[in-house]
Amino acid sequence: MRSRFRSSFALRLLAAGVALSLILVVGIGAFLLISREQQTRTAAITNSGNRARVIGQLFDKIGTPTLQLGANSVASQMNQIIGQSTTADQLQNILKAVEKKVVGAGVGAFGEYSVLVDANGTYGPEGKVVPGSDSLALKGALDGTAKLYGLELFRDAKGLHAVYDAGDTVYDQSGKRPIAAVVEVLPLVDELQHFQGVIGYATAFIPVQQAGIVARLSQDGRTSSAGTTPTVVADAIRTGQQPQGTYDVAGVGTVAGSFVPLLGPDGRTAGYVGVEVKLSDFTGDTRSDEFTLGLIAIFAILGTALLVFLFVERFVRRPVNRLERGVARIAGGDYSTDIPVTSSDELGRLAHGVNRMRAEIAQYVTQIEQARARLDGAVDELGGVSRALTTTTRGVDGLQEAVVGAAAAIAGHGSAALLMMRDGDNLALRAVHGVEGHSPDLSSWNVVDELLQGRAVRVDQPPPGWQAGGLLAVPMFYQDIVVGALAVITRAGEPPVEGQEQTLAVLANNAAIALENTRLFEQERETVRRLRELDALKSDFLGTVQHELRTPLTAIMGMGDLLEMCWETWDDAHKTEALHDIQVASKKLYDIVETILDFSLLESDTLSLKPLPTQVRMAVEEAVTAVQARLKEGLQVSLSVDVPPDVEVYADPTRLGQALRALLDNAVKFTPEGGRVSVRSHRNGLGMVRIEVADTGIGIPENALTRVFERFYQVDNTATRTYGGTGMGLALVRRLVEAHGGTVEVESRVGEGSCFALLWPVAPNVM
Repeated sequence: MRSRFRSSFALRLLAAGVALSLILVVGIGAFLLISREQQTRTAAITNSGNRARVIGQLFDKIGTPTLQLGANSVASQMNQIIGQSTTADQLQNILKAVEKKVVGAGVGAFGEYSVLVDANGTYGPEGKVVPGSDSLALKGALDGTAKLYGLELFRDAKGLHAVYDAGDTVYDQSGKRPIAAVVEVLPLVDELQHFQGVIGYATAFIPVQQAGIVARLSQDGRTSSAGTTPTVVADAIRTGQQPQGTYDVAGVGTVAGSFVPLLGPDGRTAGYVGVEVKLSDFTGDTRSDEFTLGLIAIFAILGTALLVFLFVERFVRRPVNRLERGVARIAGGDYSTDIPVTSSDELGRLAHGVNRMRAEIAQYVTQIEQARARLDGAVDELGGVSRALTTTTRGVDGLQEAVVGAAAAIAGHGSAALLMMRDGDNLALRAVHGVEGHSPDLSSWNVVDELLQGRAVRVDQPPPGWQAGGLLAVPMFYQDIVVGALAVITRAGEPPVEGQEQTLAVLANNAAIALENTRLFEQERETVRRLRELDALKSDFLGTVQHELRTPLTAIMGMGDLLEMCWETWDDAHKTEALHDIQVASKKLYDIVETILDFSLLESDTLSLKPLPTQVRMAVEEAVTAVQARLKEGLQVSLSVDVPPDVEVYADPTRLGQALRALLDNAVKFTPEGGRVSVRSHRNGLGMVRIEVADTGIGIPENALTRVFERFYQVDNTATRTYGGTGMGLALVRRLVEAHGGTVEVESRVGEGSCFALLWPVAPNVM
């Protein structure tokens, strides 16, 4: 049952209608009952207020005149009796007699009694409240200034008493001097008991002097009690409003009380008298109302249920069933027909909405199928690109070409692609595919800044001069840093297709990683090649040094041993020649060791220079002399020096001579016997001196010219080479020249000779 209720819209609507009816009936009933209670309270308060005002009027119209009449009557009798006396003693006796006569009369009607006051004392009925000297009515009568009346409060040993009183004056025989006063007193309790039969309800009194206490007289007037003034009444008295409201009284229940002020002889409020009406006397029998409301609720619920059932069956259930069958058909994949629409209400509009949804779903399905076909093609293309990115052996350039080709294929037939790498705050073009008739530059598209900030850019309208459909460009990220961008330009009339951005972004990021990996691979491969080359150079250097060191050492040791063996048999000429050979070999050995040490100092940047103005001619002549001294047979070539004596350079003399010796030694060594070696020098007019060492030797092959200044490099590096050397001479020359701020150049042709030129800074005082 619960599952059927949850799955049935009609049952839920019926339950909702019944619940709504019940809520309305309960709400209306509660409102009527509460409203009736409010009306009851209002009626009770109004009734008590009317009765309280009646009490006030009774005091004003009946109580006050009665008291005034009684006081005047007694005062008149006193004045008549006193008027017949002639002496003071007789006056005193008459006054006493009249006092006994008047006071002895006792209490008048409804508890009223008289009090006579003179200079000798006060006379009143025994056990009654007698006004004291603070009575305003008494003071007015004794002074003869006014006849005052009203409510007064007197306190004696028994407590506080509330009385209604009125005063009149008794004069002497002259009728001008007051000698006594008559005060007519009516206790408030007696007056309230007198009015009780007229009012019909319990009365209460609140004295101003003790506003927190209320004195109550029972409805039959026989008993009285005191209690705390109700808060609603006390608040009204304090704020000057009408004291009335409903409140609870112990032993009685809820009452509606209203109070009116009673004035004293001075015209001020001396207390409040009121009537308290039982609220239950105004509450009628509510059972008939409750029964009537119950019947109304039952008929309302049944009527609502019937109307809801008929409405649901006719206007909800049938259209919903049709709508449900149509939605089920659409959910099953049938988008061919619409749901029948038979009304223009909410369900009709819902059916129209479902029909529009069906049409849109059918359109979306078609688009999704098309997009899926394009995606399948793009996945195939990306698969090919991925294989190209991971298997290409053509290096960075070949990889870049593969990337732009794949990007152009993703964009569609006739599209172009550009690959750019970051260069500071710009993008430098690295590879292009399919850009024809335009300069492959994206500056006119205004997208470079957006790409450098890491945002993809789509431009549907090409800039002026471009015959294209649009541009789609995505940044290339490597380790969260923009390292480049990949852009595609579609052909005219075909803007970039939605969804290509993600595919292009995948290609761009993979390409960034692949390019970086390829670059690192090539760098690593170059490092390995260089290490192998350095290892080969090391091996060659060790072999060369071993060979070059062994040659002079062998000569020295051999000539030393020969000289030792033949010392006794050789003459001085032979001994001198042997010593000369040892000296030449020693100088060669010294030059080799010095070259190695100087080169090591230059490599470690610890070589110190002391440049100063130096004459080039003197340095050349010293270098020539040193080279000649190292040749046993002397120079086998002709050597010419064409250096003006006034040409100077700014150089360390020792290092300049070392560089010149290395150039001359090479020129002499690689020039066959009978050849020529020349040294020339002149200023070039640019603050430099050009020193040339030229020969007519064997020359240097063109492919070796760029490497002759590399350390340990020799054109002929075989173990059976004709010419010796360590391969560090020219490398040392270049380092020495560059250390002085100069440069070295070489020109050579095989079989015709070589020319080495040093461009050396001139001396400061010659510039």
